Amino acid sequence: MSARPTIADIARECGVSQSTVSRALRDHPSISEARKRSIRTAAENLGFESRISARTLRGEGSKLVACVVPSLSHPFMSCLIERLEAEGALQGYHLMVANSGGSPNAEKTIVKGLIARQVDGVFFIPSSFESSAFRLCGSVLPTVVVTLQSPEWPSIGTSHEEGGRLVAEHFMESGRTSCLLIGPHDDEKFRGFDAYLDSRKVAGFRVERLVADGWDEGLTATVQANLLENYDARSIRRFDCIFGNNDLAALGALHALQDLGIAVPAGIAVCGFDDSPWARVSRPALSSVAQPVSLMVRSAFALLQRLMTGETIPPGERSYSLKPHLVVRDSTYLGK
Repeated sequence: MSARPTIADIARECGVSQSTVSRALRDHPSISEARKRSIRTAAENLGFESRISARTLRGEGSKLVACVVPSLSHPFMSCLIERLEAEGALQGYHLMVANSGGSPNAEKTIVKGLIARQVDGVFFIPSSFESSAFRLCGSVLPTVVVTLQSPEWPSIGTSHEEGGRLVAEHFMESGRTSCLLIGPHDDEKFRGFDAYLDSRKVAGFRVERLVADGWDEGLTATVQANLLENYDARSIRRFDCIFGNNDLAALGALHALQDLGIAVPAGIAVCGFDDSPWARVSRPALSSVAQPVSLMVRSAFALLQRLMTGETIPPGERSYSLKPHLVVRDSTYLGK
């Protein structure tokens, strides 16, 4: 056995699953009192108490929740963490933040630590819903996905497809006819954009894609460089609007257009997604799809608290999709 006992060690000692051990240590109502006592006794005998508080072993909870994010430098993530921390303080919880960098391997390390620490609950933005670390976390600890939505998991997310539809509608109403989409190859926002065009049976509206992905400020420079490498001041004019899948990508496009001497929005309109603080302070100010962060955070905490008390959440109350709205600023607004 390792020098530092783990949840897995306790599970082997008691002949139960790691999930059962975790629930017993959190005084979950689905575990019998006899089983809880035997598991806590085994934990103490193995020296597991040295790694978590005696309060947790008594089933009183740690009052500690964690948030696993793919980036700490992404402006939207910073805003989300700030709101989660504030809401947690109101509810009497401390928030621990872990940065996965969007790496499945990093997620594994983080989740192992959270299980060992026996946090009361976890907010998770996984690299994928198929991530083995995310699925382990969801099976052992009360876990709520934030910003993304899936009927399979407790989750609170914004409808990214609706956000894409809002941008397409705005560009169409502004008389735009040719758009460059910048982001991952398969993005829900772009599916929404395409769906709007299909629903309106729009003829002659041209759409092209520039693949770019990332979670930190490096994405802005990458998009800027890619545009300058692939287009000049003449060829870029075959587009009259650009939609970045987040504000970082959109700002990269804005910078490239400025380098090429293209007027924004008179020549080409630019729109982002997330309505981050950077969108408000850029010049020109960036139009962007805003996510209802405050509502998302309150709803996520309410759902996590239900899970932490052991409540069985009905399927219709496990997953919520929130509506975004478009904030129109100078980067797309031509005025009257």
